[in-house]
Amino acid sequence: MKHVIKNCTACLVGALLGAGPVHAGGPLILEGANGNTPVSYTSGAVSLNFDQGLLRTTLTNQQADDLLNQAFALWNNVPTASISITQSSDLSQDIVVSNYAPLLPNGLSNDPSFSDGVSPVIYDVDGSIIDDYLGAGQSSAVAGFAASIYTVGSNAFVEGYAVLNGFKLANSSEVIQLVAHEIGHLIGLDHSQLDIDNTVDSGNACATAPSHAYPVMYPFLCRTANSLHPDDIAAVSALYPAADIDQQLGQLRGYFVDASGNPVRGANLWVENTATGDKYSIVSDYLKQNNGYFSLYLPAGNYTLHANSLNPIFYDVSSVGPYANTSSDVSFQAPHPITPVTYQRDTGSPVAVSVSTGLASEVTFRTDGTGTDTGGLTIAQPAASNGGGGSGGAMSAALLAVLLMIGVMRARCRCD
Repeated sequence: MKHVIKNCTACLVGALLGAGPVHAGGPLILEGANGNTPVSYTSGAVSLNFDQGLLRTTLTNQQADDLLNQAFALWNNVPTASISITQSSDLSQDIVVSNYAPLLPNGLSNDPSFSDGVSPVIYDVDGSIIDDYLGAGQSSAVAGFAASIYTVGSNAFVEGYAVLNGFKLANSSEVIQLVAHEIGHLIGLDHSQLDIDNTVDSGNACATAPSHAYPVMYPFLCRTANSLHPDDIAAVSALYPAADIDQQLGQLRGYFVDASGNPVRGANLWVENTATGDKYSIVSDYLKQNNGYFSLYLPAGNYTLHANSLNPIFYDVSSVGPYANTSSDVSFQAPHPITPVTYQRDTGSPVAVSVSTGLASEVTFRTDGTGTDTGGLTIAQPAASNGGGGSGGAMSAALLAVLLMIGVMRARCRCD
């Protein structure tokens, strides 16, 4: 049985209480026979086993547990999603540097941490576990990490784990925000650029919009409110759709292509509700079908549709979408960077596309703004549905490696 360690994403965390600097919305991991099926937890149920020790010296164990459950509730309370993240039985003891090893991956074929029925959340009160696991001195930079693994061929996560460096978490709000972001990765959500300025550098990452305009899953954690952005809600609903999602939402889908009809892969597409101002995003060809496809579940309303290229700093461990693994990946090759464009059909001016509950509107959107749209279509079955968990076959460790790394500012963190 072979375990393959795969580094998939990261996040940069900005200052949660002021200026300074944390794939949506789409799926983080694609698998399946054609490599374009999102991986998720079967039935949306995720049970995590908490440490019995302290997360921070200023918090009791119960207080730390309560903060994590507040972060879980942000995802659990989405009415259009079926995700359920819960605290299960505690780990058998206080996890410290001398006893943590069996709970985390060791990269070996006989790794006892895989498929052992335990999904640990480890409280590293002094950073000593992170220093031992990642290397001496890493606790001064790493605020925590989280991951999940899946069984090859099942498209389903088996279990996950997380390590939180309480030594670097300054207050309760930071705990909730960081955990919400990392749990988003653990359940299979990618980063999101949304409509945020795609030219900002890491030093100004949280300075171009009000904090409430940033999604939880933005590559920098700029959001201060302990709530999900509409973009986060749409992302988790698409990956874990509620049974009645088609009675609550409609779908805007289509293809992003150049003026000659060739697919444009790895572009940032976002929409804005003309009445509420709510914004949602996805990356073109996010399922890696080589056709420029995109799809968003949205509340009924009228939406303007926009496209631009990814911020060039959003690659590797801070990637957005499936085409940003390196600084020279598809999202950063010609025709990128494209000129920011708004859908206008053939009118020469921006036009809104209507989305109706239970129905889909489909758009062919070209890089020059022209295109066509058709409404009243049947909503496709959610691409995130998977074939159940199962145990046989080779086990692949798809580590949603989310190391939260603290930078020069307190609470500026990076995850990888």
